[in-house]
Amino acid sequence: MKFGSAVKLNVNDYKPNDILDIVHELNYLLLNEEKSGSLPRMNFLKSNEDNAPKIADLDRRLLTGILGGDTSVTLSYFIEDDGDIFIEPANDDQIEIVYKKSYTIDSYTIESIADILIEAECDDISRVSIRPASRRNRQLPLLRVLDFITEYHGKNYCLYKGKWASFNESYMEFIEREILKVNEYVTYDENYNLLDSVVEKGREIQAASPHTYDQVTYTEYPYNIFLENEYQYKLLDRKSLHRTFKSVEFADLYSQDNDELIHVKIGNTPELRYCIQQSLHSADILNIHRDIL
Repeated sequence: MKFGSAVKLNVNDYKPNDILDIVHELNYLLLNEEKSGSLPRMNFLKSNEDNAPKIADLDRRLLTGILGGDTSVTLSYFIEDDGDIFIEPANDDQIEIVYKKSYTIDSYTIESIADILIEAECDDISRVSIRPASRRNRQLPLLRVLDFITEYHGKNYCLYKGKWASFNESYMEFIEREILKVNEYVTYDENYNLLDSVVEKGREIQAASPHTYDQVTYTEYPYNIFLENEYQYKLLDRKSLHRTFKSVEFADLYSQDNDELIHVKIGNTPELRYCIQQSLHSADILNIHRDIL
């Protein structure tokens, strides 16, 4: 077994020899089967006097990112704590933010949390907690439900289960290997090129159907309208027709023929990062709630 390998077994009864057989089988699989990937290691910052200034700086960057609408700050939709689901937005349970006193957020989004932190004049994100209104005894640090990556003094740091950690060299090598694999999965189709003529056609459809489409001007929306009409996709952009997860936009388009979510983002690295994060969250939810769309 290698560092980071973990196996959880649920059995009613077992003998020591059974465990030995399982370990032997796992060892054989690791040695002989093709690996789908490796678990990256992280070096956690210990909460001690030496690391206190660094942790404080990272906390301030995170708070600035939340208040400034940084798209690299995201929320985890499902939080599991010791086998129990701590936050489950699908239940429409009210969520409270606690900083000196409690505040109820309008929706489970970074924007709503930012509004509360501004109202509370928060200057220390590490002192902010979150809890379901129906179970106030189940309170966790807000850091526990946030995802954030930033570069600090030449190193990349991220939040992992509420703790700051840096990526070591083995992780960076892992990322480089994975980047090289991108072309094995990505296909380039010129039929989807973002041409002026395509956007203009989308705007014409948009203007001709004011009761069907929102009359907004940003480029992404008419482009999605064009794709909807060109390929008979289902338009999800600016739609929240599902009864649960009301604050979640699952994708921009949905291909019913191929059962595929299609995400569209026009921009640079931050927009792409947000798009990837959105697709991961959507996939997690759809794997559990297949009928959500």
